[in-house]
Amino acid sequence: MNNILNSIKLDYYILKSADLRRLAIVAFVPLLVGGLSKNPPLILGMSMFIGGFFMSTMFAVVEKNNLNKLYGILPVKKQETVIGRYLFTLICGVAIAALASILAFAVSLVLQVGLDGFTFAAWLSGSFLLFCLIISIQFPLYFKYDFSKLVAFANLPYILIVVAGSYVVKKDPELFAKTLAFFIQNPYTIWILGIVGGLALLAISTFISIALYQTREL
Repeated sequence: MNNILNSIKLDYYILKSADLRRLAIVAFVPLLVGGLSKNPPLILGMSMFIGGFFMSTMFAVVEKNNLNKLYGILPVKKQETVIGRYLFTLICGVAIAALASILAFAVSLVLQVGLDGFTFAAWLSGSFLLFCLIISIQFPLYFKYDFSKLVAFANLPYILIVVAGSYVVKKDPELFAKTLAFFIQNPYTIWILGIVGGLALLAISTFISIALYQTREL
């Protein structure tokens, strides 16, 4: 357990060494878009989307500074390194969601735009699920291969998901309407799908990353 905590601390310092000023500028985009469009929930979605991709910069810093050699020397097992990074990422995801929620409600009050419970739950749960999906797809790839070799192709799965989702909605709009009606009638399922589904994705991805990282030479 101590090694996992040490791994989390190390990842914190790695992420802290990244260009946080650039992140601050990028993080301002969701607030700007949400305010100008008078759609505060957009702050949640965009913040979690940007945050998901930003977490992968840890792998870029590790590669740039050749820190994989350091991980090979430290008395921390590869399994503990993987678990620590996923836990640290989850903590960051929760923090981003909390901050984005506060900003969304603040903007809604300033602009006097209503933000009902169902809309907030849908955006928060959906944004968390999206964050977990991004992490679950990218992390196993980066644990196995160098960041620089995959960064150009890591976004392909999301493009395919968007294209497939758009096709389904256009092909069968009634299915989308029925799905939306189901969630409105059973709002608790939103939390189950978003929170539980997101955590399940992270758990599965963690096991995959452990298996892939075990075969990588440091």
